[in-house]
Amino acid sequence: MIFVLQPNDYMDNLLQNARTTMRERGLNNVKLPDQNHGVVLYDGKMTGLDNLFRSGDALLEAETDHFLLSFAIEANNIKANYWWKKQRLK
Repeated sequence: MIFVLQPNDYMDNLLQNARTTMRERGLNNVKLPDQNHGVVLYDGKMTGLDNLFRSGDALLEAETDHFLLSFAIEANNIKANYWWKKQRLK
């Protein structure tokens, strides 16, 4: 029996595992640092970081001593939210 590695299937499986792991470890929601630039931005968070998908076809190249897997991924629906307040002028 010969096993043929399909690059697109392999990448789709890898990305599915990455999304699952990110959700399980809470890495799909990240706290953002507070900012102060005349307007104070605080309690920021970024969500949707686990919305990763393959874009186009993955390419598998075989060399004599290694394999090279090339691919592009895209992230969709990433959102960053902050609470804000305006500082008073002195």
